[in-house]
Amino acid sequence: DFLPPPPWDSLFDPNYAGSIDGRDIEGLSPDISEQDLAHVVALYDGEIAFTDSQLGVLFDSMEERGLRQDTLIVVTADHGEEFLEHGRIGHAMQVFDESLRVPLIISFPGRIEPGLVIEEQVRLMDLPQTVLGLTGIKAPQIGMPADAPIRSMDLSPWLRDDFLKGSFPELVAF
Repeated sequence: DFLPPPPWDSLFDPNYAGSIDGRDIEGLSPDISEQDLAHVVALYDGEIAFTDSQLGVLFDSMEERGLRQDTLIVVTADHGEEFLEHGRIGHAMQVFDESLRVPLIISFPGRIEPGLVIEEQVRLMDLPQTVLGLTGIKAPQIGMPADAPIRSMDLSPWLRDDFLKGSFPELVAF
């Protein structure tokens, strides 16, 4: 469902007068009208704008309390959405970039250069190892033998000074 609260529910399509209310988006027909599809996208954008506003409230509060400088922040998503680019609406039953490519924003003041952009595609399954690498915490052995292969990678070298100084780490995917 795409159900952003007011005023985000009408922010991107204030004059919509159709019947789409943001519920059961994946059940919508591919024959949806252009006006209704535009409204679905507007509701999705409203959800994103609402989330962005709430992150702003959180970050401002952290800054006011002096917590921002010592906090690792990771913002991502579990999936994107398709809006008929390949004949469907939603994110189930397809493996196109619209569903697979999601934002990954990492902020760690004093440890990651602000504005750094890494163009290489990464996997969300690498986030736990990367967070541990950024914070210097050794990965716990959770019921696995010490020589068991690790299925994720620590991408923190890409984000630290060793990458910025031109020493690109060799990262091997399993």
